[in-house]
Amino acid sequence: MLTAMTRNLSFRESGSNWLRWLLASERAPDVALVQELLPEFAETPPPGYRLVVGHADTGCPTGCTSAVLVRDGLGDVVPAGDDRPFAAMGSYVAAATLKREGGPVWLVSVHASPTKVPRYKLRDEYRTRSCETGPWWSDVFVAELGAFASQPASDALIAGDLNVAYGFDFRNVDHTCGAEFFGAVADLGVVDTTLRDWRLVERPTRRKPDYQHARVFATRTLAERVAVDRAELDHDGASDHAAIWFCLEL
Repeated sequence: MLTAMTRNLSFRESGSNWLRWLLASERAPDVALVQELLPEFAETPPPGYRLVVGHADTGCPTGCTSAVLVRDGLGDVVPAGDDRPFAAMGSYVAAATLKREGGPVWLVSVHASPTKVPRYKLRDEYRTRSCETGPWWSDVFVAELGAFASQPASDALIAGDLNVAYGFDFRNVDHTCGAEFFGAVADLGVVDTTLRDWRLVERPTRRKPDYQHARVFATRTLAERVAVDRAELDHDGASDHAAIWFCLEL
């Protein structure tokens, strides 16, 4: 059983905070899916880890990237090539295959920026939800997830900061973006293990705004081997986003 986590590190925070936090002896994970990794940390992995970062332009002005970190000795880590899953999201997504005796598993760290997709990046497959005037990066994620799900079956863990919540609908009249997003994800055969293991309750992954922006998704066959920690989220100050911890049986 591997310990794992997902966390938006937030480019606004001190760059060294996340490294100290990640390597804390009592909570160092086997697998870490992180978002908004600062450029100065994207070149060299922390001691004891292998690092795969997102690549290609997204127009992100900060230069931050998503990343997958895997502890040494857990199997072969193969970064995705140019035909990688979710390629249209550029550096907002990092993807790698972890190859172990039990079979390969995709590890995907995703950050759906809370912005609308620039006009020059629009594609026909990016659908607009009924209460919006144009697609957001979370809609790009759904389109890319559909393309990934149409490929030959492969176990996949897809986690990160999606900037979507059911709470959007609860607090805004005639707002259905949350339900439409999560319905589309479920229709593609992907399980929201946080919602399942937290018994249909959302937990704020940021204090302000107090929505659950982060999720741990898994393909149905892998979801049975994922268990999300039910303890309250720890807003420890290393970032303005709390980490979601879970166990992964591979």
